[in-house]
Amino acid sequence: LFGSFLVGRFIGLVVPGTVGLDGYRAYDIARHARAPAKSIAVILVEKVIGFFALGLLILLTLPGGRAFLPDEALLFIAGVFVLPVTLAVGILLRPGAVEGLARVLVPPVLGLRQKVGAAAAAAGAYANRRRILFTATFFGVLVHASTVLMYLVLVRAVGVEVSAADMLFVGPLIVFATAVPLSLSGFGIREGTLVFLLSRIGVSTEQAVVLGLLAFACSEIWSVLGGLVFLVRGRDYAPQIAELRAGVRADSLAEEAPGREAEDDAAAPAAVAEGNPT
Repeated sequence: LFGSFLVGRFIGLVVPGTVGLDGYRAYDIARHARAPAKSIAVILVEKVIGFFALGLLILLTLPGGRAFLPDEALLFIAGVFVLPVTLAVGILLRPGAVEGLARVLVPPVLGLRQKVGAAAAAAGAYANRRRILFTATFFGVLVHASTVLMYLVLVRAVGVEVSAADMLFVGPLIVFATAVPLSLSGFGIREGTLVFLLSRIGVSTEQAVVLGLLAFACSEIWSVLGGLVFLVRGRDYAPQIAELRAGVRADSLAEEAPGREAEDDAAAPAAVAEGNPT
């Protein structure tokens, strides 16, 4: 999984937003596990959890943004994130209800109704496994907090005096801006967001741009390593995969017979309805 993540980062260098990372991981896992439905469901649930963690962090740090933006702008940001964060909680804990509401409330524009319904249905496999969801959410918040810490270290390297509280407000907004699929690896958006926000507390444009470029370099070290992993794997790469079933100890798992996944995928809706782990 770690190797698949790194290769996805490598492909993401030339694909907007996180499309390359998410798309490759879904493809790689589905190809080797022969379980496309389960693979896509895992990625969808992960994206919902990741967005919830980031949105929650943004909402919690908004009070520290008064030095950067007027109250009206902060209220607007809060309004933008409150509904999606609430929807994410509903998808994770009550996917059936959200799927029904999506058919009624979400307009059929750009396939939004289908996307919300699909995400809710995928999360159904995890709805009764709260401990897994809470653990994943904790690590999601930790990941975004670590990115904020990276920016805090880099502002010290650039010689800019920005407090930890200020960076705690700026960091999550940068993460969100670079996740929007508008540029390759967030290049340009990251620097523009930093210039826009940090200039309001006295940071020069040059310093903000250098900070963004350093953050890009630090982040994409992982992408370069992914290229090396891709070369080392070779065409004959075939990971050992076993299926974890309810009541089966991990140390007694047997390798699943080829062709079984096609049967499992056909029965995926029944597995979701029964709450079986995937």
